[in-house]
Amino acid sequence: KLQARDRDLTESIEKQTATSEILRVISSSPRDLQPVFETILANATRLCGTQNAALYRFDGEFLHFAAGHNLTPEIRARQENNPFRPGMETASRLAALERRTIHVPDVAAAVDFDAYETETYRREGRRSTLAVPLLKEDTLLGVMVTSHYDQVRPFTDNQIRLIETFADQAVIAIENVRLFQELKESLEQQTATSEILGVIASSPDRK
Repeated sequence: KLQARDRDLTESIEKQTATSEILRVISSSPRDLQPVFETILANATRLCGTQNAALYRFDGEFLHFAAGHNLTPEIRARQENNPFRPGMETASRLAALERRTIHVPDVAAAVDFDAYETETYRREGRRSTLAVPLLKEDTLLGVMVTSHYDQVRPFTDNQIRLIETFADQAVIAIENVRLFQELKESLEQQTATSEILGVIASSPDRK
């Protein structure tokens, strides 16, 4: 019981520390999502003990690779060059399609996922994977995924909740950047309008 309590306490402290770090990056990068995504993915792999993690942005039709941590050059190149639609083939696609967390304890035994049966995925050696959608209310903004390779290591409930928390923080960052951009555009429009009205006011007799 003492070991379990100590483990829970350690996990809680690590989660709070990671969350604080991510929030600091969000506040210091109001216009740049890349450092936020990279910090989130680095903490996801560290705290879950996974080999890598990736985040994809949804444009309304396709999911595009946005950031990755500890990806091999082969995997990164494939992800960057192959946007994909929500679907049933992999955990990431299904998380986007159904707007819910998808946990695959053993990819090799996941007969419902067609893409995992391909030679590419078998060669990668992905064994346990977790995909979490980035949701603003019911609107899909993206998907985050992290995986264990070469051995089956199902994710714990605490780890699943942790990645879901990180996904929520990614949504906060995306919304902050959107609102910042909207504010900037509004101020630029107001400035331009003010300049035009100033010219008109200073030249009332010109036609």
